[in-house]
Amino acid sequence: MSVTEIPELRIELGPAAEAIQRVGRRLADLLATIDEPDRRVRGLEWTIGELVAHVAARSGRFAAYLSGAAVPEGEI
Repeated sequence: MSVTEIPELRIELGPAAEAIQRVGRRLADLLATIDEPDRRVRGLEWTIGELVAHVAARSGRFAAYLSGAAVPEGEI
């Protein structure tokens, strides 16, 4: 199954969801090693902890779209 309105671009949902899960686990393992979550991220107004929370939430939401468990609200 493919989700896209652009005929030339086909995204196969199964492999895409599996790739997001793999990368998500690797990212979670990496981020678990951070000892200073309150430290500011250079070039941003966020802390490392805030950036991690943002990436985790967005990644989880995108995975839910791919699995069909959620419907996009606006652009993803």
